[in-house]
Amino acid sequence: MDHGEISLSEREFSRIKSRVYAVAGISLSDAKRTLVISRLSKIVRGLGLASFDAYVDLLERGGTAQDSQNFVNALTTNLTRFYREDHHFEHLRSHISALIAHKPRGMRLRIWSAGCSTGQEPYTIGMDLLAAFPELKRWDFKIPATDIDTAVIAKAARGLYPDSELSGLTPERQRLFERGEDGALQIPAAARELVSFKPLNLIGPRPMKGPFDAIFCRNVAIYF
Repeated sequence: MDHGEISLSEREFSRIKSRVYAVAGISLSDAKRTLVISRLSKIVRGLGLASFDAYVDLLERGGTAQDSQNFVNALTTNLTRFYREDHHFEHLRSHISALIAHKPRGMRLRIWSAGCSTGQEPYTIGMDLLAAFPELKRWDFKIPATDIDTAVIAKAARGLYPDSELSGLTPERQRLFERGEDGALQIPAAARELVSFKPLNLIGPRPMKGPFDAIFCRNVAIYF
């Protein structure tokens, strides 16, 4: 096949679907067959294996923890952008305004980004709320951000993004960003300090302690 892709039999596809469902709760439809081939072929070749059967055998019978993580990382989808679904952030501002009205200054505020991908969602939360409510700088305000994909977590923690991320944002929102190394977009320190990134499989135990004032779990449950 083109680009070094390996042929995938129906039985092998079934094994891969069962595997990713068991370890991550992700339900792959038959329409994802081409995606599976394109994303996993490079890994299979890199391991020196000749088939997807051999690859699943490795995962089930002695692959390393990194092999298992690479498998999950390859099959997750990480479409995201700043201010995606703008009305959600409008609703959050309304929600937080009501909380501020009922809480004394300096109270605890926790907002969990449960499928944070490369960080645009939690950073949008942080930048937007600090701009709307400067008094939150005096609060015990934190944004835990988690994702099953360790590769996107590493990118998110840097807080640096290409200039193209400004596309579609209003000038007011564009001004929320700073310029970092080589002219890249830099998340301001005040917002970066709110967010803590950690890998987390949502079908496993959750180490964070509640309660949360808001949980963002957008475009996540559809994969289960």
